[in-house]
Amino acid sequence: GINAEYGVAKDYNRLLKFGDSLYRCKQLKRAALGRMCTIMKRQNSSLLYLEQVRQHLGRLPSIDPNTRTLLLFGFPNVGKSSFVNSITRANVEVQPYAFTTKSLYVGHTDYQYLRRQVIDTPG
Repeated sequence: GINAEYGVAKDYNRLLKFGDSLYRCKQLKRAALGRMCTIMKRQNSSLLYLEQVRQHLGRLPSIDPNTRTLLLFGFPNVGKSSFVNSITRANVEVQPYAFTTKSLYVGHTDYQYLRRQVIDTPG
């Protein structure tokens, strides 16, 4: 990881001090970059996993704990999602059967010049 790259940079930095020509210094630079690329290629599977986690976290609703919040909960099929759609710009799926909402949906609305977040829960 980062420590290995730092070690490579440190090693080659030390060697560059003794480079006797511009050509030799360029060779050392190229060798250092090659080793760093090899280290990064070995980290490829971990980096791909982290990218998947980042994308998943990006799809989760962001709930601000410092904003006034209206939490809607209750029995299935009573109009919670329709209410959220009517007072916010959220686009929650509404169907004429129960258990359509399967995760949290967050919408925002302004009421009396204050921003509020509205959270629709499965019910």
